[in-house]
Amino acid sequence: AYGTPGWILHMEIKHGRKRKSIREPYLSDYAVTLARDVIAAHQPELTALHLVDVDEMRHHHGVNSPEAMEGLRRQEARVRALWEVMQGTPGMEDALLAVVSDHGQADMDRPVTLGDALEKAGLKAQVQSNGMSAYVFTKTPEGVESWLKEHMQEAGISHVYDRAELNRLNCVAGPALAVEAAPGVVFADGLPQAKREKATHGFGPGHPAENCLLAVRGRGIRVMALCPFWTRTAFFARATVNGGESVVKKYVAMYEPEQLVQRAWRDAKRGKDVSQFGFVARFQTGLTKLLPHSLVMDVWMHQQKLK
Repeated sequence: AYGTPGWILHMEIKHGRKRKSIREPYLSDYAVTLARDVIAAHQPELTALHLVDVDEMRHHHGVNSPEAMEGLRRQEARVRALWEVMQGTPGMEDALLAVVSDHGQADMDRPVTLGDALEKAGLKAQVQSNGMSAYVFTKTPEGVESWLKEHMQEAGISHVYDRAELNRLNCVAGPALAVEAAPGVVFADGLPQAKREKATHGFGPGHPAENCLLAVRGRGIRVMALCPFWTRTAFFARATVNGGESVVKKYVAMYEPEQLVQRAWRDAKRGKDVSQFGFVARFQTGLTKLLPHSLVMDVWMHQQKLK
């Protein structure tokens, strides 16, 4: 059985000398070596592999750092190595390879210990950080919520969730409130590593960096590009100047996510390579192909009051 002490010892004797270190990126390399061995020898029905290299590089060096970019190149090589052994193993011809990320990441440069601020204000509460969000446990939620909303800027908060909103998000029971960090802020309560990291995650589902990945390759899988145009997401509710004026100045049409999904599903069944919903979106796309790029950019910059 995989994962038993006997199997681990067997793999260590067989492949251990190939592992340069038990730290990243070498640990992810070793995990791929073991997965390739299992696939080739046993053709398993399901193999789950957690590769931490990119996450680690982004935490320590930043989301778009040279180290993170190199981590992505290493990850690409690992995925290619897995695909090659799958294709070369009899019985795996119909297997699918799925690459999935569980969260995005965002850079941060301002650690905030929210629990200390609440204690200094004379409020009884415990704070549990998730990184760029935090749960607040208190028996006096009204007073704590009022203080948090009054001190959002100095406390590094972009949004305060009450219990009703947490329930709508299917949040765990227990915390009376939750807070989401402002750009660049990380809550350090219970996370000592937060003060030495360059990027992290743990934000709410509407955060712009919550850009999870799902890529699937295998027999019967087709690729279709979805061009979303302006789509009504939680980003627009948050993209404001201190909770007031919207950062997005002007748009000619706004579509609902459900409309895009329905159109994309219909286009996929018709075998199309590209899906784009809405007359305005398609008309504007056509114009950008006909007009000079410099003119298109000038118009957009004027619309957004950036020029």
